[in-house]
Amino acid sequence: MTSPVYHERQTYWLCAKLQGPVFQSTDLEKMADDLAQQANEIRSSWWNPHKWLWGFGNYDINVITRALEQHQLDIKWFDQRKAYQQRVCQRTLAILRVGEEE
Repeated sequence: MTSPVYHERQTYWLCAKLQGPVFQSTDLEKMADDLAQQANEIRSSWWNPHKWLWGFGNYDINVITRALEQHQLDIKWFDQRKAYQQRVCQRTLAILRVGEEE
């Protein structure tokens, strides 16, 4: 028997923040800044492409990926046109849905 799906809505642009004990927003801010610094070594930019310009979170998938890698977790990409059951395997811990509401 599979567990029921738990859905937590994004609030205040803090999507995938892994609230509380795992990551704080300061951890994700540092990851976003580190990624931007690496990108700026390749090309110059005045803004950080890995988070929202005004500093309210809304981190891009590169930050989320790096945060998960710190806990030996990875991301598998799925085609959202497929049924939910086709996307999930026994080892799936969570699904992050990116995009507009249906």
